Amino acid sequence: MDVTALFKLGYGLYVIGTEVDGQLSGCTANSVMQITSDPVQIVVGLNKANYTNEMIHKSGKLTVSILDKSAEMDLIANFGFQSSRTADKFHTSGQPFVVDGQQVPYLSEHTSAVLSAKVVNTVDCGTHTLFLCEVVDAQVLSKEEPMSYAYYHSDVKNKKKAESAAPAEQWKCSICGHVHDGALPEDFVCPLCKQPAKVFQKVEAPKESWKCSICGHVHEGPLPEDFVCPLCKQPAKVFVKQ
Repeated sequence: MDVTALFKLGYGLYVIGTEVDGQLSGCTANSVMQITSDPVQIVVGLNKANYTNEMIHKSGKLTVSILDKSAEMDLIANFGFQSSRTADKFHTSGQPFVVDGQQVPYLSEHTSAVLSAKVVNTVDCGTHTLFLCEVVDAQVLSKEEPMSYAYYHSDVKNKKKAESAAPAEQWKCSICGHVHDGALPEDFVCPLCKQPAKVFQKVEAPKESWKCSICGHVHEGPLPEDFVCPLCKQPAKVFVKQ
């Protein structure tokens, strides 16, 4: 069975928020759909391993921030690659947020629309819970096109990986130390000291690499103590030497 066939289904990308006794919680999700129109009801699917799932069981309320195409990987990673058990994600996201009439947070930017809802029923689906919710409020926040789950994989996630990836090769000027990324043309001239290509020396590939245990990003070379993963923003301690 080719499970990638399931990627063809029409998923979106959302940040689900909730609140219990002043504690905020949120996570990314791709399973939200409208079920009925009178009353307006939606279903939200969340993995049981998510702390937000546990919080919604306690609170009985949630918001759905429908992310638009302007949302970047850093925002998605903030809500998807760490737990609300240990992180106040709405504050660590660096993005503005507000609370609805139920005192539940939602993102006020990079969001095409927001839904506020109360839970009316739950269905246990093994690894996941389906929350059947009645929508109590809804607002359109942006004219940007909503982000699809396919767009997230093909554009947002891959773009971030490409930005964080090391160049195929590097050349260092033996005169001024300038480093050129990529192949070195024969007629290349150092932009700093104006010396020709022949004074450049190829930088040898690092001998070690470290892999993030949260998102899988690989860092080449020694890992500084204050290193932060460029994808999921986790500290050096979550990296494992390969």
